[in-house]
Amino acid sequence: MKVSSVLLSLWVLLGSGTAYAGVESDAEISQLVEAALLKPLAQREGERSRFSRVAMPPAARRVRVLEGGPDKDPRGRTFVRFAVDERRFKAWARSAMVGCAYPDDGAVFIERGGKVQSAAQYLGQGGPETTTECTAATVSSNR
Repeated sequence: MKVSSVLLSLWVLLGSGTAYAGVESDAEISQLVEAALLKPLAQREGERSRFSRVAMPPAARRVRVLEGGPDKDPRGRTFVRFAVDERRFKAWARSAMVGCAYPDDGAVFIERGGKVQSAAQYLGQGGPETTTECTAATVSSNR
């Protein structure tokens, strides 16, 4: 077997995307975050006056699913951590926002200032002010 065929098969295997048992792929998680958070946020920022003294919105945003795979919260629900990168001028700011998404029910949460809030609360649409979501369950040992 040639080295190139081994490298090709390894590349295909590693590049096939991240899919976990019972959890959507990275692309589907990204689409969930874009629909629940980024599109409504861009719409809200687009309605702002050009003459506002508030900082201009970023030129672009992208979602990255963070490494480590899915976690389970204390209630046994599966969630995936993500980060949103923002581009202002020519430079990308990594992890401008971080949070988690629950693929089973489509819930998205944002971690800001040590508090976790739902995407709806972040966008000013109501909902619980803070929550305990996005916290991985701790495993206790019997040693």
